[in-house]
Formats: sequence, C-alpha cells, structure tokens
Amino acid sequence: MQPVEAQKGVSTKSQLLDSLKVYLNNKSRLQPIIGLGSIIECVKAGTHNKEILFLCEVCVCQLNKADMRNHIMGSLHRYNYIKAWHPHLVSEWKEKSDLSKLAWPLMEMAKTLEEKEGPGDVQQ
Repeated sequence: MQPVEAQKGVSTKSQLLDSLKVYLNNKSRLQPIIGLGSIIECVKAGTHNKEILFLCEVCVCQLNKADMRNHIMGSLHRYNYIKAWHPHLVSEWKEKSDLSKLAWPLMEMAKTLEEKEGPGDVQQ
C-alpha cells in the first residue's frame, strides 16, 4: 500500500472526502466531522481494481471506506482526535473513561471544533 500521490495516473481526489461531500454540505446534518487530517488514504500498488484502505493516525486503525465513514462519526475517533490535538479539552477525564457515557459531550466538542477548524482534509 502506498499513499495516493505516490501512484502514477491515480486521481488525487480523496474517495473518502468525495463520498462525504453531500453529507458535509447538508446544513441540517446531526453529526459533526472532525479529524479528517488524521486519515491517510492508501491505494494498493500494482492492482487494477484499486484496493483502497484508510488509516486513522490518531486511533491507529486501518479500515475500508464504509467503515471509516462510520469511524469518524464515533466517540473513539472524536476522543482520540481531541486528546491528540486539543488535550486541554479532555484533561479532566479519566484515561479509561467509558466513551459511551461521553458521547454527547464529545459530540458537542466536535461541533465546536468543526465550526472553528472545519472537518480537515484526508491525506493522500
């Protein structure tokens, strides 16, 4: 696997970002999107069917496009992104906090961060 820009003749348009475009432009959407800059889109070298995987740097996971779309809207990704880039916002939370109980506070923080810095850009 290698990042998209290392591929010859491969579109530099992120498939993940492209698949999220309609959702991101929906003014009445419920879920904020943050931390796309921590996602790396990789294409398997030498394949004709363009196998693409997505790596989340802050969560240290590798997923396909559908799973990554779900992942970036989840509490674990939000928590890890906020902890990595805005640690002061979660400094009072215990290290092993139950993220299911923190889903609403994390969503509110994510809304605020998305308003300030946008969703981010997927790395290619």
